[in-house]
Amino acid sequence: MEQLTRRRIQWSSSLLDILQAFQDSPEATRVLTRLFYDDLPSFSGATELQVKMELPVTSIVDGNLIRGFADRIVLGLCEGQIVAADIIDFKTDGLGDHNALLLEKVNYYRPQLDAYRATIAQMLKLAPNQVTARLLFVTAGVHADLRTIDDVSS
Repeated sequence: MEQLTRRRIQWSSSLLDILQAFQDSPEATRVLTRLFYDDLPSFSGATELQVKMELPVTSIVDGNLIRGFADRIVLGLCEGQIVAADIIDFKTDGLGDHNALLLEKVNYYRPQLDAYRATIAQMLKLAPNQVTARLLFVTAGVHADLRTIDDVSS
């Protein structure tokens, strides 16, 4: 953010507030690093990472046409073959005092993430356990990973 400001990029105050909150949240920003993927079990065989932003996703899952854009997909490759994928969906939702609304928001977005996981698995010819997904609440600086999402399903 500081480097972009030095380049004289004008920021709206709301965007600046979101970026500042995000920058001040090490848990959230760690999700965007190589170190995070080094520790992610599904990426244990990956020797290279590729990051895709706003990737269009389309497939038929359980008879339903799924179309959308994944905010960020990190691909894990080994010898040129995709061995894992991780979907990060950025959200600006408020989570209330002490993140009290986190479980509610996770459950709300779960169907979208499940559909994206199934779609990405189909598109990339990966087993479902090779595709993980997470929500990144940038305003609150909170990261909800697949295990959290599975634990709080209704």
